[in-house]
Amino acid sequence: MFEPTRILRDEHDVILQGLSILEACSEKLEAGEPVSPDTLDSLIEFFKLFADKTHHGKEEALLFPAMAAKGFSYESGPLHCMLSGHEQNRALTRKMVQASAELRAGDNSAGQRFAEAANNYV
Repeated sequence: MFEPTRILRDEHDVILQGLSILEACSEKLEAGEPVSPDTLDSLIEFFKLFADKTHHGKEEALLFPAMAAKGFSYESGPLHCMLSGHEQNRALTRKMVQASAELRAGDNSAGQRFAEAANNYV
């Protein structure tokens, strides 16, 4: 039997794997250990392209309107919470982008800022 939300659930599993890697990098940065800026940038790209553009894009373009058509409100409840979460993740991604650029420029204290944004994202 075809389950329209199966793809979204499978994508959640992939995103959880990415979150585990992001969390491990964050722990290293918090401990003052180096993490390659290329690794950080690759993680950022994964979250920007796959988690946000692909996955959240499907939710926002397909799932959420279908839920709204069934009576769910965008102003409160699950739709409001999920959309707020997406916006929060986008803001945290921008913070990670900034911190990664600062790390590349030689600002070692940016590792802590990256870790803070990453931990909030996770």
